[in-house]
Amino acid sequence: MKERRKIVKFIRFFIMAEERRRTLIRWLAKARLPIWQLFLQQYLVTTCCVFLPRHNQLSEDIFFRHPANITIAALKIGRNCVIHQGVTIGGSGRVVTSFPTIEDDVTIYANSVIVGGVTVGKGSKVAAGAVVIEDVPPYTLVAGVPAKVVKYYKDNLQTG
Repeated sequence: MKERRKIVKFIRFFIMAEERRRTLIRWLAKARLPIWQLFLQQYLVTTCCVFLPRHNQLSEDIFFRHPANITIAALKIGRNCVIHQGVTIGGSGRVVTSFPTIEDDVTIYANSVIVGGVTVGKGSKVAAGAVVIEDVPPYTLVAGVPAKVVKYYKDNLQTG
């Protein structure tokens, strides 16, 4: 009976909206069904070009604005994050030992790259096309290659 319930939940997966699919992947990881998890990861890659390795710690309320060509290999992604299309988040170097950490309420715009063991602070925004290779302070807007602080925010109020 438990197997039947797992299969029914798996079938409902195909009916769910795109942002709920990662929740099912985490559920399958907890259910210790690695073959199904690998299948779902491959499904996400082939249908949406979204790659989410199993070691990611993703909160349940991440929103993928346009889920296309997204690669995420982050240590942790916090709550209420918005990730646009073409974003790459991952380690750097030949031997990858450190991954980025994305804190709560972060918005990452299209075609941005975040690499290395950096931390993107709470409430920060990464502009489109930015390449983040250093830590981003909380409540800031970063832009450019390499990314530099453009504006500071505090509790959604612009202060400078």
